[in-house]
Amino acid sequence: MMVYSNGENSFLLLDLLEILFTLLFICMVVLLVLMFMYVKVPVFKEKIIPYLLKNKIYQLYVTIQFSIVLESLLASNLTSKDCFQILSEMNYFKEVHYFGNRIYQELLEGKRLETIINTIPFDKTFLVFFKIGMKSADLVTILKVYYEQAIKSFKTIVNKLIVTMQVFSYSCVGILVLVVYQIMLLPLNMLNTI
Repeated sequence: MMVYSNGENSFLLLDLLEILFTLLFICMVVLLVLMFMYVKVPVFKEKIIPYLLKNKIYQLYVTIQFSIVLESLLASNLTSKDCFQILSEMNYFKEVHYFGNRIYQELLEGKRLETIINTIPFDKTFLVFFKIGMKSADLVTILKVYYEQAIKSFKTIVNKLIVTMQVFSYSCVGILVLVVYQIMLLPLNMLNTI
């Protein structure tokens, strides 16, 4: 009878996979706890926003939210200062409130809107569109064009992320099938060595 695999290698592979899946489980639990805290604890959400903005996907998501709300306020013929005051008082969207409050406070200090917008960690494309809108005096139309383009970009990024997650999950299932196969062959190897 032919030896299917070495028993020591099978146990080593099982140990490595056990460690890998334990680490993945711990990461998933930590991620779920952080997501729960993000949703349920408002103070945590306000503290973590600057760290989350380093992520390009989250930055694009927040910028899209901000541009949609700002565009709708500007479409109702409010001044820029009034729009940012309303944004600073808006508590439903914490990210929009965070940026609106920051911009409004700096406007009250007397800084120019163009310089304030450049200091906020918005999506780079938004900054270009915002400058064009300020110079053309038609910020409402430019913001509409921006968020239509940004939503398409966001969808493609999310689709790529979904495909990556699918490949990873299918790979994990494949590894699990191989481990079960090795476990099933292990008794045959032990019988062969007797």
